[in-house]
Amino acid sequence: MAEKSKLLDWYGKLPARRVDLVGDYAGQELFIVEGDGLLLRCFDDPNLDFTDGFQLLHAAYAVEHFLQNLLQRKTNFHLVFFDVHQELCIPRATPSVSRNKFLLARAILIRHLHVHLPTSHPTIKLYTFASALDSAFQSYLVAAGAYFIMTHDGANPTPLDKDPRVHKHGDLDVDKVESEELRRRLVFRTTIFSFMDQGYNIALIDGLEWMDTKIMTVVVEGIRKSTAESILHDQTYLSSAKINKSSHNFEPDVLKSDVQSVLHEVANFVTVSEKSLLTIVALRAMKGQPVADDQYMTAMLIQMLFTGHTVLSSRRLETPAIDRNKHRELDEFLATFAQTSAWLLEQNFWKSICTESSLECDLVDFIDGRLFATIWFELDKGSGLEMLSSRLRSKLQRLAEVISVTTEPQKDHARGVNKPSSMSPPVAKTDPSYTDRMAVLPFSHPIFDKHLKPIDITVQPPRNPSGKSAKVFQEVSHWHNAKKRLDPKAAHALSDRDKMRAMRRNQFFMAEMASYAASLTGVTGNNLEPELITVLEDGKAVKEAIGRTKENNVTVKQRK
Repeated sequence: MAEKSKLLDWYGKLPARRVDLVGDYAGQELFIVEGDGLLLRCFDDPNLDFTDGFQLLHAAYAVEHFLQNLLQRKTNFHLVFFDVHQELCIPRATPSVSRNKFLLARAILIRHLHVHLPTSHPTIKLYTFASALDSAFQSYLVAAGAYFIMTHDGANPTPLDKDPRVHKHGDLDVDKVESEELRRRLVFRTTIFSFMDQGYNIALIDGLEWMDTKIMTVVVEGIRKSTAESILHDQTYLSSAKINKSSHNFEPDVLKSDVQSVLHEVANFVTVSEKSLLTIVALRAMKGQPVADDQYMTAMLIQMLFTGHTVLSSRRLETPAIDRNKHRELDEFLATFAQTSAWLLEQNFWKSICTESSLECDLVDFIDGRLFATIWFELDKGSGLEMLSSRLRSKLQRLAEVISVTTEPQKDHARGVNKPSSMSPPVAKTDPSYTDRMAVLPFSHPIFDKHLKPIDITVQPPRNPSGKSAKVFQEVSHWHNAKKRLDPKAAHALSDRDKMRAMRRNQFFMAEMASYAASLTGVTGNNLEPELITVLEDGKAVKEAIGRTKENNVTVKQRK
């Protein structure tokens, strides 16, 4: 405990300054982004729903948006993930049943970036090492020659007693949350100590702000060798600060052969991608576990089919009102499913099989928690298969045979459900404005009606205009000054004071024009001389005036 306190005290006394990484510090020098610190920053977004909704696609957007901001400012960086840091990406006050969701998101994002970065941005390299003490990582540091390392220090700007997430879940142990918070800071700052001991400065990813073309963040630099020796005598303390991984009871060789058999078995009736293959293999591996209920597994298969056949706009759903006990069972199933899927993605045989089979990597849309909960809710009511067309229902039956589950079609027929419907998922009843947003206006035309007759769409009936909407709008005042009326007949006469002000403004304007004209030159290159023009009505007076004013450079014209 004394060493932990000494380490935290050492970090608190380090000199730090807030700079622009692009303009004031690094420019286009290569630096390293520690992956789990990046994920912690993105996963800690309060708008990200992983507890009830499990919106995996939103998490992928947050990470890609951060990387895109770095690229837009012409930075040069690599991504590095450490296996021992995998649980550091889990935000504060996450319920135990939701922790595996973040680990699955981490595994999916690493796989997604590993596949797509070489083609979209070849300069961004992604590496995965066992730990910061790995000899392969030390060799990489020597070869890369990075200028500094960007990482998280585990700090949270919101005090623990004022964080609403801590009080949102009543079953959370505050002491346990505080202990995990201390462990996170300890592991991150131990890693920072290791980096700085090797001569690298640290740019903190927490507190980083985008300001136009600037990247404003805190840079921590400087370490005294005597201080380092008094804190860290050897490398055992760094390795002991890691967070242990969850254990799995899967046999890699058995699952490898299972993946290959499923790949050949479903290729005849389903477009196989990494998303569909991972869903089927994970459900098949879960078979026999207490949480692997057939209804949950059927809902997951339907969710997989829907995400491949529907657009995102049709998946704007609210989480259905599910009984508390059933919601707990649903969360336990998702936790086990996420744990199994994450373990599969981390295996080397998964990467080799997907690469050899040239499977599309579409894992960022692997699961939509709200869609899954809505489908299961409809299945639990006995009406879930209504949303499937006959084609999708046939695919569902064949997929259910692959993983040895039953979809209970007899139950639906007994209820009188024997009609195909659209492929759109059920709409949540808790969103009353959904119908208004997705309404279709009626349309009829003698020429188009015969061509559009096969299309049957329920349209919204026309509404009678209200009294407010029938009122004709008239713009009767100037857009910049509401007191100034546009009607010229309503213009009021100016007072003597207003006339004087208008004349003075005109005089200032004329003085500016005269000054500008004096700066111009004529066609011969000489300065323009001012010329006074006097208009007279009497012809005799004109002739007299011409003789008097020629010497004064005055032109006299007769008004006609």
